[in-house]
Amino acid sequence: MRRLALLIAATLQAQDALYLASIAAAGAALRLHETADAKRWLAQTPAALRQWEWHHLHTRANEAHVEWQAHPEQVTSVAFSRNGLLLATTSGDKTLRLWSTQSRRLLHECKGHTAAVWSAAFSPDSTRVVSGSSDGTIRVWNAVSGAEIAQYPTDGRGITAVDWSSDGDTIAASSWLLNKGVVGIIRLFDARTGARKRAIDFGAKPITAVRFSPDARSLAAATWDSWLGLWDLTSNAEPVIAKVSPEDGAYAAMQSLAYHPNGKRVAVAGKDGRVRVFDSKTGGVERSIQAHDQWANGVAWGPNGEWLATASSDQTLRFWGAKNTVAHSPVHSLTALAVSSDGATLASGSADGMVHLWSAGLADARRDRTDHKDTVYGLAFSRDGRRMFTGGWGGEIKAWDAATGGALWTAKPHRSSVNRVAISPEGGRIASGGNDGLLQITNAETGAAEATWESRKEGRAAAVAWSPNGRWVASPSENATAKLWDAATGRVLFTFAQGKGEVYDMDFSPDSTWLAIGWTSGDLAVVSTADGAVVKRLSGPRGAVRAVRFSPDGARVAAAGDDRAIRLWSMPAGALLRTMAGHGEVIYGLDFHPGGRRLASGAADNTVRLWDPQSGAEVLRMPFQHQIYGVRFTPDGKTLAVAPMNGTVVHLRSER
Repeated sequence: MRRLALLIAATLQAQDALYLASIAAAGAALRLHETADAKRWLAQTPAALRQWEWHHLHTRANEAHVEWQAHPEQVTSVAFSRNGLLLATTSGDKTLRLWSTQSRRLLHECKGHTAAVWSAAFSPDSTRVVSGSSDGTIRVWNAVSGAEIAQYPTDGRGITAVDWSSDGDTIAASSWLLNKGVVGIIRLFDARTGARKRAIDFGAKPITAVRFSPDARSLAAATWDSWLGLWDLTSNAEPVIAKVSPEDGAYAAMQSLAYHPNGKRVAVAGKDGRVRVFDSKTGGVERSIQAHDQWANGVAWGPNGEWLATASSDQTLRFWGAKNTVAHSPVHSLTALAVSSDGATLASGSADGMVHLWSAGLADARRDRTDHKDTVYGLAFSRDGRRMFTGGWGGEIKAWDAATGGALWTAKPHRSSVNRVAISPEGGRIASGGNDGLLQITNAETGAAEATWESRKEGRAAAVAWSPNGRWVASPSENATAKLWDAATGRVLFTFAQGKGEVYDMDFSPDSTWLAIGWTSGDLAVVSTADGAVVKRLSGPRGAVRAVRFSPDGARVAAAGDDRAIRLWSMPAGALLRTMAGHGEVIYGLDFHPGGRRLASGAADNTVRLWDPQSGAEVLRMPFQHQIYGVRFTPDGKTLAVAPMNGTVVHLRSER
């Protein structure tokens, strides 16, 4: 029996080690945007061991909210109908396919082309769709029935791109001729009769993309030899030509282009991974973004031009605007990109024949980042998780809608930095402490000032805590003391004088019977909220205690600080269970996941780390560009909020 038990223990230990190694590898792969590798590492982990960190990484690796196998071969283009009900996809399998965007059901497979189909575009009324193929034909299909209704003649060797003007009158198609070398050509057709309206020769290599301006008065075309041509279709004037000279000598063949909704700019994606934004009148480069490390294959503007989305062979979809965000594709290179006319949804195609639909909400950085402006030192969530409160360097407290990231109100109860905020369990009031020595009570619904409970002549209020039963508020006071206040009346019930230095952090046990207090001297004590008696002095910390937190079941208390280690004690015995080391600088933030099986820490070494408090193992390391002051799980445990010292709160999610 003993040998069997040892064998089982060894097996479980090996599983734990494999899980930790796989999580570390998946995290590293995602930092390098190697989504496929991350997914493989995550897939091999035992399901029984998967905790918050697994779901967080899995969410990051799978941010396309809908996906399906659209073709057996590479998807070459995607296009939304103007009414948003249809999605057209083309492929090397010689077909154009029409899908319902609501059910993702295949409505029609349009066959007739005899070679790869490279591009498709809908008519403005969404009743017809045009496609272009390497077989040299341009075909028009009934979008309702899927039947072919027209075929336009062309003199090119193969059709590389098509577009339909917004007024419905004209179809543009690009191709190439072999005439003493490769010459790119564009042909404009009357959309009703198929008669050729205009012939344009342009560039020394094939044209890869052609687009009408939103008002149909202009046309843009991009080529493999890095030329962008801009035509005024209302005149016979020569085109404006912009020739790109890559900054680093890389091959900058153009892959895709998109007009800004106001028609004043054109964004072009290239094989050098850059996206360049041109003035549509002058051809001047307004902005050049190194968007990807590999080919940038697709580009699309948001409905008002507030963001620019790019898709790449590096398996990422990225948004560029006031805040840059990254979303990961499921497995293969992204080869095509389109945005719906209402701007709510993006579609991408990939090299493995998959199509992905993405919410344009990914572009809204407020979902993943809250901008407080000043460095955030106080961070708290209402018990229902619907509101978040931040306190910062400038003395302001701000309330936020936790679901949308929208600001609810701003108040300034302090003359200088807000160091901690704590919200009452019923969600009606906020207690805050600041560098000005004030202990303030603020209305959590409106931000209105309600009371000042203490105004210290010396020192600051670095810590504030509200008991889970709602009856008490704890705060630091003068001469290394801490006070327990009656939350209803603001009357002092007890004064604790059990340590030296400054009281830096405090936390109530879940049942409100104990209060843990950490001092900058390294003193750490758990006291009774009934009479102020010391329940246990906890020994071990060397240097200031910066963070202290009870586990959700109240059976353990964790503390960390200047000595860069996290210690975990049992309660009420006060026995040191384990010491968790790994951070390279001062630890400022601690928080248990509501389930109790994970402990998060944030430190001045620019990392957030996740620990298994049962084994003491470091489970996940998440690097940042700034020192970390605070970490806090949402009440439902789905999101970890992180306060780096750059004026923001970053929301790390375990599900979308």
